[in-house]
Amino acid sequence: MSNTFQDCAFKDSSVDLHVGVYINCVFERCELVFDGRPVHLEGNAFLGCHWSFKGPAEATLQLLEVLCRQDPQVARDVGLRLGLVSEQTH
Repeated sequence: MSNTFQDCAFKDSSVDLHVGVYINCVFERCELVFDGRPVHLEGNAFLGCHWSFKGPAEATLQLLEVLCRQDPQVARDVGLRLGLVSEQTH
């Protein structure tokens, strides 16, 4: 069972996100590690953090990188899904 971290501050540390539920926490200069397992993040602040993707999460990003370079439609679809581009009709 996961730990619940609410209104906590994490500073200068590595945080494996799958080990807990994080609600209204502040992460400052942290390495946030995502390995593909379910994560619960709600109302958090990320200040000067960087993300590490491991295992299946890293493999998924590598595949998306290759697909996006090779197919503009995949890049557009991924951008839409992530909210990086807006859907506009021409």
